[in-house]
Amino acid sequence: MRLTTAHKIIASILLPVLVFLGGVTLRSQAFWEELSVREEGRIQQAHITIENALSTAVRDLSFIRQNPSLLIYAENSDEARRIEFEQFLVGLSNAKKVYQQLRFIDQNGWEKVRVDHNGVAMPIAPSLLQDKSARYYFKEAKDLGINEVYISKLDLNVENGVLEVPHKPMIRLVAPVFVNDERKGVIVINYLAQDFLSKMSNILSDGVEGYVLNKKGYWLLGPSRQLEWGFMLGKEHKFQDQYSDEWQLFIKGETSFSTRNGVFHTKFFAPDFARTINTENSFKGVYIVSKANGGILAGLELKAHGLEILAFAFVIIVISIAAHKVIMLQNDAVDQQAMVQEQLRGELTEADHKNTAIVEISHEGIITCAQDGTILDANPAARRMFRYDYNGLIGLNLYDQLIAKQDGGIHVPQVSLRRQQPVAMKVAAKRGDNSLFQAELTITETVKSRNKHQFITFVRDISRQMEYEEGLKKIALYDPLTGLPNRYNLNDCLSQLHKEARSKGKKFAIILLGLDEFHIVNDTLGHAMGDEVLKTVATRLLKLFPQTLQVARLAGDEFVLVLDVDNDEIIAHQACERILEDFSHSLLVNNHEIHVSMSLGLAFETRELAKPNDVLQHADSAMHKAKKESRNSYATYNKEMGLKNDRIHLLQNKLPYVLEKDELAVFFQPLVDAKTQEVVGAEALLRWQNAELGFISPVEFIPIAEKTGMIVPIGDWVIDQACQFATEMRTNHENFFVAINVSPIQFMACEMSDVLKGKLEKFQLRASALEIELTEGILVQDPEGARRSLEALVALGVSVSIDDFGTGYSSLSYLNSYPFKTLKIDRAFIMGLPDDPSSKGLSMAILSMARELNLHVIAEGTETIQQVDWLSKAGAHILQGYFFDKPMNSEEFKIKYLKPFPN
Repeated sequence: MRLTTAHKIIASILLPVLVFLGGVTLRSQAFWEELSVREEGRIQQAHITIENALSTAVRDLSFIRQNPSLLIYAENSDEARRIEFEQFLVGLSNAKKVYQQLRFIDQNGWEKVRVDHNGVAMPIAPSLLQDKSARYYFKEAKDLGINEVYISKLDLNVENGVLEVPHKPMIRLVAPVFVNDERKGVIVINYLAQDFLSKMSNILSDGVEGYVLNKKGYWLLGPSRQLEWGFMLGKEHKFQDQYSDEWQLFIKGETSFSTRNGVFHTKFFAPDFARTINTENSFKGVYIVSKANGGILAGLELKAHGLEILAFAFVIIVISIAAHKVIMLQNDAVDQQAMVQEQLRGELTEADHKNTAIVEISHEGIITCAQDGTILDANPAARRMFRYDYNGLIGLNLYDQLIAKQDGGIHVPQVSLRRQQPVAMKVAAKRGDNSLFQAELTITETVKSRNKHQFITFVRDISRQMEYEEGLKKIALYDPLTGLPNRYNLNDCLSQLHKEARSKGKKFAIILLGLDEFHIVNDTLGHAMGDEVLKTVATRLLKLFPQTLQVARLAGDEFVLVLDVDNDEIIAHQACERILEDFSHSLLVNNHEIHVSMSLGLAFETRELAKPNDVLQHADSAMHKAKKESRNSYATYNKEMGLKNDRIHLLQNKLPYVLEKDELAVFFQPLVDAKTQEVVGAEALLRWQNAELGFISPVEFIPIAEKTGMIVPIGDWVIDQACQFATEMRTNHENFFVAINVSPIQFMACEMSDVLKGKLEKFQLRASALEIELTEGILVQDPEGARRSLEALVALGVSVSIDDFGTGYSSLSYLNSYPFKTLKIDRAFIMGLPDDPSSKGLSMAILSMARELNLHVIAEGTETIQQVDWLSKAGAHILQGYFFDKPMNSEEFKIKYLKPFPN
């Protein structure tokens, strides 16, 4: 149909207007959705900021009040302990600069220790300490329970009755100090709240107005400085004075709404991470608010989408011009249509014979070409793949567009095509813009009339399939975090090098690197930072050894270097030294300076090794030797390590059958009262006697049992033996007890209190008949889990002792934080007594500390009368060692000690 001039004008105007209105509607809806998401995210960021700040301070408060020096000073006013605690607060203040003041205040309200921070931490002289008994935060926190915390309202700091200038927003956190269930005072942290308020202000002020209000509506962060902190300045400046309707919606719990004053988003913060008390001046929470008005919204829209608006306007203009042009051409097309239709009628008959309709709608490219490769016809799918229009593709030579080789290395034009035998291949095909795509071709011959041979080529774009396959290959062979080859890729590399070593005698080396104590980075800085450290280590290794055969990540914090040493082992040793020297310098990761050390294991591939992975196992053995002996060093694999590994492998194979073959025995060594010299108990000691290997030391097989999990059934059997023995001994000695060493693996694998409760019921024993000995390592592995389990044991009535104190991760906080009843001094401290000054000093310190903490002390390894006399006088409660008797089986023990004990 031909269009009149009126039609043209209406269409030219109406079409752009409709497009414009539709675009405006969609853009407006999208903008409001973006605004809501953005502001809710901003509010959540501010909420997290104040929550992190206060929860960290609460954790620090708990840490401070458990300080051993503080507890001893609070109990007996020891000046030396006060100075120790003061120095501890100085260190903490320098680390946490937002703590304006750290104080210990006694029960009467007097400051006893105070450290101020004004650029640097400064302890306050005792003569300048003040009476704080009248301060609201002291009076309201005076009756705090043992696990409660007081958080004050957020206000401005007052010194000597005068508001401090410049103003310092402050919040105070208070926790009680208890010693032996007696309240001794409180710890107070004056937290400089300007730190987290400034961060919240920066988050909330990006493009909109952001406020922080206290629960009464006073501005803490407001639209102007003049409105803030009105309640401290004698002014009634409140949010509800300007926004009364919005305030009512806040109180009702609304978090997102629009009024005549703008669009509001809000979230209320109140601490829920600690047991806080509610008083007149305690922290009631804050409202975090964002507000966007019309002018700001327009500005944000223009700022965020200015380029989009300009582009949209340009599109409207183009559409208008194009619409006009299309209408002009419409009439010309109508005139030509009749001629074209007549021509097409003549061609349709032949097209039907070629199944044109099927070819045209096919998703596969279909190309017809002559025997020399000239393209005669191509369907739309083929034209799209090659990025040509119809006329552009017709007449080109197909072979010129297929530039790659097929799998066999044969050029496509060289393929001999035969009738009835289609040829399939994968090639790289060239598009009209000279870009390449991966294609799969199937070429088959057709016979035309008059014996003219033509070929039909089916083309499938397999680029995405190839990318997917490459992606799978990358996932399978490369570490997703560092991009380095992974264990499987490394195995392929080692297999190839192993073949070369056996066939050509070519030598290569493996260096296995393990980061020392890397879990500390994850525990303190988080796993995200740990990942960044691993990526930085990988990058540094690649820079150090750009020409190495391979740098791979084996697993966790372990990396592998494969070196071509050209039969010169010195190259590998120099590489180890270079790594240790380079990593002696700190890593800079996300503006954090992090020091990591590593232990290296070096091993060489030789013809003698049977399997490709043998060299990796050798490097692993060497690395663990380096970790065990000194760390931050390297060790080279030798035959002695191989013999040790063989021994471990042998024991691993025999351990599963020790209970079945009755190869284990429990020996008992007497525990002697230091004052009366009477036997009051015994320690259960595990022994293994194998028919083939003879006596096997617990030092050797216990770690293997822990690693394989056999320690759990073995440990359960030991408890049974100990309970049976205690039952028999208590027939004549009702207070006799047996101390049982429990492995951390066994302790964490089951609920120990439930296990022991079942054993006590089975053997009709009182809980006092058993004492569980644990090493300090368990407290490091899972502090909270260990605390719960230990408290359950104590509730059951079973005594718990800490074994080998002073040789592991010893921390005084463990003794104060966990319900231990007994402390066992390791024999290493006893051997030099009473003559060695170092042994004497350390033992005296441990005994003194135990006395202060009301702990019983067992001294093991007592072998001389001099040691017995010294330990008895120094305050040890129980002695154990060869001076009294050796460990013995239960029958021998009962013969000696079941009768009434001699003095």
